[in-house]
Amino acid sequence: MSFQGGVIDLSSITINCATAIALSASGSVDIAPYAGLRFSFVHMDAMTARSGGSVIMNSDSTTKTWAEVLDRVNYSDKLGITGEAGSFGFGVGVSYTGSSNADNYAAMANVRWRF
Repeated sequence: MSFQGGVIDLSSITINCATAIALSASGSVDIAPYAGLRFSFVHMDAMTARSGGSVIMNSDSTTKTWAEVLDRVNYSDKLGITGEAGSFGFGVGVSYTGSSNADNYAAMANVRWRF
C-alpha cells in the first residue's frame, strides 16, 4: 500500500532563539561558541490520508491517536562550537529534541576545507 495524498488542517507557531560569540584565538583562528533554543506549538484540526482511493487514516481513526502522529509542543536545544583558520573550518555540537512522545539526542562534528 502506498500513500497517495491527503488533507491536513494545521496551524503552528515556532519561537527560536540563538546566540553565538565570535572570539579571535591566536593569529587567524576564529572560534564561535553557540547556543540555541526552539519551541514549536502545533494545532491540528483534521487529517485525512488516502491510498488506492481508500481513506487509510482520518481524525476519527481508532488505529492511531493524534499523540502518536504529532505532539502539540516540542522543544529543542543545541550547544556547540565552530572555528575557522584560513580556508579550514570545524565544528562540534550536541542537541536535544523532546516532546511528550520523543526524546532525541544527537552529536555532530564537521570539518570543512574551502578551495
